[in-house]
Amino acid sequence: PALAAMMGKDNTQPIALEFDDIDGEPTLAQVKWLPVMHTGISLQIRQEDIYGQLNSLIPFTIFLVVLALMAMGVVLSVGVTRVFRPLRALTVITHAFAEGNWDKRAEVLNNDEVGMLSNSFNYMANELSSMYRSLEQKVEERTRQIRIAAEVAQSITALPNLDDLLNRTVELLIQQFEFYQASIFLVDRT
Repeated sequence: PALAAMMGKDNTQPIALEFDDIDGEPTLAQVKWLPVMHTGISLQIRQEDIYGQLNSLIPFTIFLVVLALMAMGVVLSVGVTRVFRPLRALTVITHAFAEGNWDKRAEVLNNDEVGMLSNSFNYMANELSSMYRSLEQKVEERTRQIRIAAEVAQSITALPNLDDLLNRTVELLIQQFEFYQASIFLVDRT
């Protein structure tokens, strides 16, 4: 019937067919009408010859899928190890640093992005720690100076004579503040 539909036409395209042959076996065919020769050609192949080999590939295909899933699991495991664990560790360290543990530093394992982030954190932590220590030293120095000034004020208030008071103040300033020289200038209003 396919050849009959093609007869009498000058330019026909081949038609693919699927049917059972005389022996009842499923068959695939390609039919082409050749108008110059007034002839049709049919090429037939049993489906078993084509699909039989594909059925033998099913175990291999399943093996390939399982192997690909295992490889993907290994890649994900390596990704978690190389990226997420260092990021979690860096997060823990930053929380400890924020809570006042100024000695915490990030461990730099690689030179990748996470390693660069760890280096940046360590640099920032060093800078903040040094600034914090510097501020502590300045506050401690100012506290010491205020305490010394209070001691000087206490020791000079007991003196009744102005000359003794001024001499004792200069002596205490030189001793307590470790100055090389100290002077007191009085303003004469007249």
